[in-house]
Amino acid sequence: MSNFLIVICIFAFTYVAEGSWNVTINHNPNCNLSKGCDKYDVIYINGRNLTSSVHVFITASERFSLPSILIIHSSSAEANPVIEWDHLNFSSGKRLTVGNVTQSYALVFYKMLEYNDLSDDVNMSIYPRNSDQIRIHHLNEYNWKRNSNNDSSLSFEDNLFEITYNGTSPKMTSPYEQVIIKFRISNTTQHHKYMPHLLFKPGWIIQFDVLFNNLTSHFNQSRFGLQLMMMSNLTLDPTEEFRKEVLLSIDDELTPGNFEMTNILLGESVSKINNNDTNEQYFKNSTNPSAFIQIKPACFIDNDLRTVQNSRNVYISKHQDLLDNNNNNNITQYDLINYAFPSIFYADRLNDPSNNNNSQLKPISIRLLNVSFGTSTDGFYAKSKFIVW
Repeated sequence: MSNFLIVICIFAFTYVAEGSWNVTINHNPNCNLSKGCDKYDVIYINGRNLTSSVHVFITASERFSLPSILIIHSSSAEANPVIEWDHLNFSSGKRLTVGNVTQSYALVFYKMLEYNDLSDDVNMSIYPRNSDQIRIHHLNEYNWKRNSNNDSSLSFEDNLFEITYNGTSPKMTSPYEQVIIKFRISNTTQHHKYMPHLLFKPGWIIQFDVLFNNLTSHFNQSRFGLQLMMMSNLTLDPTEEFRKEVLLSIDDELTPGNFEMTNILLGESVSKINNNDTNEQYFKNSTNPSAFIQIKPACFIDNDLRTVQNSRNVYISKHQDLLDNNNNNNITQYDLINYAFPSIFYADRLNDPSNNNNSQLKPISIRLLNVSFGTSTDGFYAKSKFIVW
């Protein structure tokens, strides 16, 4: 399922089902408002076989300004989403329903981070949020434009459908600065023709690219990174995190020079025992395979020449971090989730687990993932002025 210095990442739903899949695309499904549908700009991808269905929602828009992917599995092949389009205000509650849901997951592009890598070790997680060595760009403050708002463009070309969002912000000081997020989905099993030739499965693997081009550096040793928000219908205790597995291979055919793949399993948890990283208690939420975020530890400084020489490292850290309710201009981190489309599906399950509330619903799990791009001694971002992940 699941990029640019170039960073490549996949957000994948691994549910195993019988039969072939029929994949279709729709825009703002069944939105009949006389005006206002455009501010939602929801791309809906549906995959069905004889026994089940997968429902994927992708958006970055005026109303839902945190770019996100929501993926839902239903045990019914006939299930269809119902969205209450006329009630999608900022705190609207549950306005999206799908019948016979078995699993659901989401990925939200939460923040872009610029930091001063004084030690040249490509680790932005060492800085607290109030550090003067880090600049935080909240992606809900960006204006996002899809490359085409023409519904006739919502079709597969060479069995592949791509969505590109361009983000602009008042913090940008040059018209040449670019922050771009691109999503790809296929209606057949295939490998993408461009490096790193990642695998598609029809309807339920989403690949995404994130591109930083010509951004202004505000530090002498600036690097850029992302903070991603991972959501799962699995309920985690504060001491638990999603299970991470690192897959090693002797074959680098798909990505020359890369022999490692990291998966973060959103339906499986790990509990640290006595705060000891080497002593873990493992728990699986379901007998069905869960979704995972797959991150290749490589990005590129050239979008066309994705070679070993143009590759840089990708570092992930702190994927167990929780949201907190510390006010920042009277807005908490839990409030910010309402800028993301998954909020209208999870609604009352977006409870802060540290709060006592009257909800009878178990809260979903939300964890933050920091992703840093670059390699020590590479000259920092200023040398290439380009990153694609």
